[in-house]
Amino acid sequence: MNCDQCQMVSINGQACHETGCPNERKTWVEERQEWIRYVDCFTCGYPVEIGETCDCQLPIEEEDEEFLDLEELGRFIAEEGLA
Repeated sequence: MNCDQCQMVSINGQACHETGCPNERKTWVEERQEWIRYVDCFTCGYPVEIGETCDCQLPIEEEDEEFLDLEELGRFIAEEGLA
């Protein structure tokens, strides 16, 4: 692990900074080779990158639903014994 913003020391394998660091509450993402700040989603609590929208906040894509007319609904209720 490295930090391109400050001097970093490792004590017993734990990364630490003597004077603070601009990457302090960020996570090193190896694939992107950069420090990313994550915050917890207010709704579901899942960590989300700052500036991004959590998946739980995205609008649900509505599927084409088939609605029954009243006559078909009556037959369905009778067939299922719901009445």
